[in-house]
Amino acid sequence: MWFRDKTTSYASSGEALGASFVEALAGISGTTSLAALRQLPQEHVLEVFQSQPEFSNYDSLAIVDGEVIPDEVATIFAHGRQADVPVMIGSNANEATTFSLGDGATGFQAYANATLGEVAEEVQAHYPVEDAEESWIDLFSDVYFAYPMRVWAREMENVKSDAYLYWFTWAPPVENSEKYRAFHAAEIGYVFGNLDLFGAQPTQDDRDFSDFMATVWTQFAKTGSPNGPGLPEWPAYSSDTEAYIELGKNTGKNAELRVGRMDLIRRAWDERRRLSVVAGASE
Repeated sequence: MWFRDKTTSYASSGEALGASFVEALAGISGTTSLAALRQLPQEHVLEVFQSQPEFSNYDSLAIVDGEVIPDEVATIFAHGRQADVPVMIGSNANEATTFSLGDGATGFQAYANATLGEVAEEVQAHYPVEDAEESWIDLFSDVYFAYPMRVWAREMENVKSDAYLYWFTWAPPVENSEKYRAFHAAEIGYVFGNLDLFGAQPTQDDRDFSDFMATVWTQFAKTGSPNGPGLPEWPAYSSDTEAYIELGKNTGKNAELRVGRMDLIRRAWDERRRLSVVAGASE
């Protein structure tokens, strides 16, 4: 059975979301033919897209179409049906600093309840509302980046190939670097040697770090492992050791990256999935 049109307790299906978007695009005219939609100005399409949060809700992804994605991605990985090749994956320490986030304790509380409602009473212990801006950054970064990478690394234990997990903490010398820190996509310039990306003004330390990053990436591309002569030891991830490497001013192996927060998110998502299954069985 393909879940081409499966709406869950936490997100619409891709098909349902698309139909809703088409209706919003058509507006009062009600004309939803492909020919009519193709005549709409791009300004109108963008305005409608930005009018409702649901239209940019990533929880509707990835779409199980029965062909390109034959089953829910989490199910594929849980059963070891993913490609059995080594992976090097990770996230940045401050992914959310370049995103548009709400302000104030009230806004953060609403966001936290919507994001981790299943464990809402425990959120405060990990993301204190008293420091709403920083907690918002951490929660967004953890939910959408750090936790999915950790899940990916864990599910690689279902195949023979290794996973190497990293945590990028280097802050590029961009304007307002102290605010943005290791922001989303900050690592790209260092991997590819494009150090003036985002208007950065690199120092010699940045150039040296970029050389190191490029060496690690090419070593992995050549051998399937980021380990090699002159490179720091990078142990493969396992759920027993929770091993990862920090890539930044304090580059080196480490373990148990934000495990308390990761467990909180896991329990929320497990409960959300359980409720989705229950809801589906009752239909």
